[in-house]
Amino acid sequence: MFASPIQIVEEKYTEVPNYGTGFTPYFLSLGLFVGCLLLTIVIPIREPALLPSSGFSWYFSKTILVSFIVILQAVVAVSVLKYGLNVEVQSIPLFYMYSILTSLTYMALIQFLVTVFHDAGRFVAIVLLILQLTTSDGTFPLELIPSSLQTISTWLPMTYSVTGFKEIISGGVNYSIIWQEAAIVQLTFITIFSVLTLIYFIYKYRKMRNGTVNHTELPI
Repeated sequence: MFASPIQIVEEKYTEVPNYGTGFTPYFLSLGLFVGCLLLTIVIPIREPALLPSSGFSWYFSKTILVSFIVILQAVVAVSVLKYGLNVEVQSIPLFYMYSILTSLTYMALIQFLVTVFHDAGRFVAIVLLILQLTTSDGTFPLELIPSSLQTISTWLPMTYSVTGFKEIISGGVNYSIIWQEAAIVQLTFITIFSVLTLIYFIYKYRKMRNGTVNHTELPI
């Protein structure tokens, strides 16, 4: 009795086979975000290859291209993790689909920032990345960080991508959590920033058509 004054009752939610698997949700989210950010350096996000016929065509010509690339990025990353590093997941189809959704979410946010603010937008994206390194619940529980950062984390996409990946990789696939984190939150991010980017392209096209902005003077 004196040697064991209390009894500890453990109830395991799930098991993670190794250290690397435990950090996969965090580093996969980080890698996808950085990949989307680097894409804006390689591909002109704002300057049209040809004179656009409308703001819609200008927007969709850019969005379709970058979306295809970030989808490919997600597929390659997941394939390397699954078949190259043998990371065990609860559902392979969900792993692919959620990675694609996460990539599109990051791209929508970064495309908006870079399209509207150019280099300043990239700087803001880097600041957001730094914030997400500590607020995404990837390295330690959110309860251990300051309350102000906990509030900020609810407005950042990586918080939700990490949560979803945790469920898919080692959480037993709780579909209610995945649906809430993916379909509701991340699709909301995509919708909001895609609409804002579209509005910007429509605005710039109207200025160009009215002669306020010359095609040769469009920001690169």
